[in-house]
Amino acid sequence: MRLRYLSVASALTASLFISSAAFADAAAAAKYVEDAKTEIEQHRYDAAKAKLELADTELEGVAAADKAPVAASIEAAKKQMADASLADNKIKYTRELERVMTDAEGAVGNLATWMGAENRANELFSNADAKAALGDDLTAAQKKFATFKKLNDRKAGAAIAEQTESSVKEFEAFWADAKAKIIKSETPGDKDTAITDTDRKLEDIRKTVAALPQDADSTKAFKARVDKIGAEYTQLALADKVKEKATRLKDEFDSYKDEFAGWEQETAGPTFEEYRQTSGETMHALKAPKTEKFVSRSDYWLDNRKEDEDFKKLQSAPEIKAIYDKVIADRNTALAKMEKFADALLADMEKQTLDQNKVDKIKTFEDGLKNNIQGSSKLDAYTKRAHALVDKFENQGKAGEAAAAAYYKTMTEKAAAAWPDMKAKFTVTEGFDPNKPGDLKGKYIRITSRNRMGWDYNTGDFQYATTLNGTPIAGKYDPTVAAAVKEVESKMGRALGDSDDDGDWEVIALVEGSTGKLSKRVNVEGKISDTHGNTATVTGERAEVVDAPIVTIVAAHCGPLAVAAGAGSVKENGAVSAPAASTGASGGSLAAVGGTAGGSGAISSLLWLFGIAVGLIAGTLALAKAGFAPLVTTAGTIQQKIGQQNMEYIGAACAVWGVIGLLRGYIIFGLVVNAAIIASGLYASMDMLESKGILKPAMAAKLRPLGVPIGLGTIVVVLITLVTKGRLMII
Repeated sequence: MRLRYLSVASALTASLFISSAAFADAAAAAKYVEDAKTEIEQHRYDAAKAKLELADTELEGVAAADKAPVAASIEAAKKQMADASLADNKIKYTRELERVMTDAEGAVGNLATWMGAENRANELFSNADAKAALGDDLTAAQKKFATFKKLNDRKAGAAIAEQTESSVKEFEAFWADAKAKIIKSETPGDKDTAITDTDRKLEDIRKTVAALPQDADSTKAFKARVDKIGAEYTQLALADKVKEKATRLKDEFDSYKDEFAGWEQETAGPTFEEYRQTSGETMHALKAPKTEKFVSRSDYWLDNRKEDEDFKKLQSAPEIKAIYDKVIADRNTALAKMEKFADALLADMEKQTLDQNKVDKIKTFEDGLKNNIQGSSKLDAYTKRAHALVDKFENQGKAGEAAAAAYYKTMTEKAAAAWPDMKAKFTVTEGFDPNKPGDLKGKYIRITSRNRMGWDYNTGDFQYATTLNGTPIAGKYDPTVAAAVKEVESKMGRALGDSDDDGDWEVIALVEGSTGKLSKRVNVEGKISDTHGNTATVTGERAEVVDAPIVTIVAAHCGPLAVAAGAGSVKENGAVSAPAASTGASGGSLAAVGGTAGGSGAISSLLWLFGIAVGLIAGTLALAKAGFAPLVTTAGTIQQKIGQQNMEYIGAACAVWGVIGLLRGYIIFGLVVNAAIIASGLYASMDMLESKGILKPAMAAKLRPLGVPIGLGTIVVVLITLVTKGRLMII
């Protein structure tokens, strides 16, 4: 009893201590709030903000009842600070606005002061605090300032035009005198001085005209007057230089002619089917590689003129102007062609029903656009069109995933609710002994376990496999169950059991009283050694054929599946009806429904032979890729009929098959043959891997000479496997 009193006292003491600590935190927070109010009254808003932040921190961990009143006072102080700050800012920015508008009005038409007045005004108009404080007053001031700017531009334009007119007239007068000295001068020095002075003044007046609005009629008139003098000057003083420069410019452009000669004959771009099926430089350039190169070289040549001082001096000469103008005109024609090809290809893409392969090609096209139409004003728009197609496809995929997730959730709930009544319709017998299946022939039994088909057992003649009391069980689906599994897997986009969320299968099965064969996956370990005596341990797996009693599954529940023969399967609305025909089940569901889920019968043999064929194909493709002499003519025919890109895809598929063989031991259970298939498949698809950045160019260069030994080695290993039926390939 005494101990109980002590415990109660301790608890009360602890409670009082905690309450006093919480009160202390709340009191400290309240003190910070009062300090903040004092700072606000003194217009020290940064200091007030810091106090309120301390108050918030003090309230962390305080009980809700103690915290609420202090938190409310903090919010009130924040509002008080915001209102006070806004009022102060309104006074401050109202004064600044009056000053800015007065300065701007006084600067209208003054070339010396307008720029500074405009900068100060724009700075104020973009200030977020000023916008918040002045609101509509600032908006009205901006409209008024626009009127000032309009009037200033008019007055300044007139003043600038007047100044430019004066400068051009002055230059024309100078040229009249300099021209006479160049034509006939008393001494060579006078002529040289006239040429030097004309060079300098011509450059200066061109800079003055270049600073004017280029689309104005007055600017065009000034430019024509200056160019006229420039043409006369270059003709009189620089005739020899003009001829030399014209030759040099033409030679510079023609030095790249081998790269683009014949670009005018490239008259048709690719269809999307052509673009998708064919790889290489020509297709990446939209079947116009010379046109693409012509645009690129033209741009390079034109860019060089920006830093070409001789060109700047001589650009008014008719010979040089003609060369320059032709490059621009031809370049624009070539670019317009590339734009047309890109637009047509995009339009074809936009008509497609997209899949991942097509989207990958669209991404390639999008990446290449910057080369196809470099310098085009349409580059951004075309890039966005291509990217929109990629986004559309990816968003559809996300929508499909979301729909599958929603379907899974609904069906799992409905299946769980319906299953008890569905299985209750079957009378099950307990005590099934898998070693004596004849004892319960024709009886129903219940099995609860994972479906180990594809995990512990290789796919074959059955759709379901498990182990009961250490003995394998082979299950086949009743047609109603098979159809329901196919329907559910089709809508999920995967096989039942591929996710741990599906849980165990609970099945009602009819004992057939007979046995069948399952292919059990057994891990193996072996030693390998090289010619130097080095050894290593390798692991793999082999298939072991085992006997298993056969059952027919007449009812099943697993995750979103609930089905029973004679009743049907559960639907999303909870009703039970006959399963719908599947429209595109996943690979897993096809294996299950199609009867390829266990055993070592005819289907296993066919798959084994298919693996042999894959190996021979991979080896042949590698030899064709490597240009193996006996296959040169045959390789050319194969490539022409199949297409280079399709050969690369087939090679990649062979490599994937080899990886599957290593990981799962489907067909050939050895390390050597699968490694050989992978090597040949990867070699055949090497260009594609290099173009996608998966394989580095340096590594590709090292691997290319190895194609013949890789291909021949693969074919030899596969033929040995065929002859020995795989018995020698366990290592």
